[in-house]
Amino acid sequence: MTEKPLGIYVHVPFCRRKCFYCDFLSWAERESDLERYVSCLEDEIVRKHLWQGVAGASVASVYFGGGTPSLLTPQQIEVLLKCIRGHFSLQSGCEITVEVNPESASQRFLEMAHQLGVNRLSIGAQSFVPSTLTVLGRLHTVEQTLRTFRTAREIGFNNISLDLIFGCPNETMDDLKESVVAVMQLRPEHLSTYSLGLEPRTPLALSIAAATLPELDEELMAEKFEHIICILTSAGYEHYEISNFALPGFQSRHNRNYWESGDYLGLGCGAHSHLRHERFRNSEDIAEYLTEPLSRVHRSEVEILDQDTQAREGIMLGLRLLNEGVNLARMRKRFGDAAVQNALDSLDEQVQNGLLSQKGDCIRLTQRGLFLADEVLACLI
Repeated sequence: MTEKPLGIYVHVPFCRRKCFYCDFLSWAERESDLERYVSCLEDEIVRKHLWQGVAGASVASVYFGGGTPSLLTPQQIEVLLKCIRGHFSLQSGCEITVEVNPESASQRFLEMAHQLGVNRLSIGAQSFVPSTLTVLGRLHTVEQTLRTFRTAREIGFNNISLDLIFGCPNETMDDLKESVVAVMQLRPEHLSTYSLGLEPRTPLALSIAAATLPELDEELMAEKFEHIICILTSAGYEHYEISNFALPGFQSRHNRNYWESGDYLGLGCGAHSHLRHERFRNSEDIAEYLTEPLSRVHRSEVEILDQDTQAREGIMLGLRLLNEGVNLARMRKRFGDAAVQNALDSLDEQVQNGLLSQKGDCIRLTQRGLFLADEVLACLI
């Protein structure tokens, strides 16, 4: 029996087409494998629910990510949710999130998900400008995003998150403002905003390397982020994490568990887990996952996290929570004085440069540090 709450992540690694910027573990045009994949997930749940660190845990959140979970049929989402409920102890009010893409989120899927207790949607809008969606390789239209959002509202979803990507090649400041205006008109409870990153060998990265698209403008990207922060905070959203904004009471519980170095169990091909100071992942071989039952319980790339590593990662993740920062007294209690001090020593220069602020037992990113967060957090890796 464990007293620590657990997060469960379910990976659905199938897409109708890979987006041009995407480097996530997923496969396009393999929807015929979904039925078999759902059966394999059921098998994995049965095999893992009695694992040490999992058995008896109180589950605080369940998150279906991808890939494209909205490619599941209503019957398949029903099977998976019933299987999870039958083998895990979900807290009262457990946050259950499903990622959906506008082009595949049918009304029937949304209705079934809501009936089965899914209480949070994450809609992959990415942009409300057609030309930007084209450059990103998204399949949906702006109209489909609006229809999906409004349908979800009519069905009864009162906790909806939108994803927004900014900094796309050829995206102007006016384009970004147009997307933000559209978001404000919808007024979702949560918004995740990501500056576009170029992953090697993706079509978008190759197009920029071949000069068929312009290079990313880092200065303009920072200006766009400032605009997003200004508009959303003025509209009552709390900028609670580097990339995330929420209305009061609607922070993502599942993602907060990651940032607070909590335990989570990954289900599905390539899914990652963190249990009792161990980090590991599932097999990334989809053919193996679909045919070899033992591959669903085999722990790949197992890493035993020592106190120093836990302290560094705990501080690195905690710094993402902008208003709270990192409670060093709590960190010392969890990881020991020496491990926490070692981590802090590596941040001395960032404090001196005004990128971090330390007051008493709290350390947090400054406003300037927010825009250089990758540089600051890299000191803890």
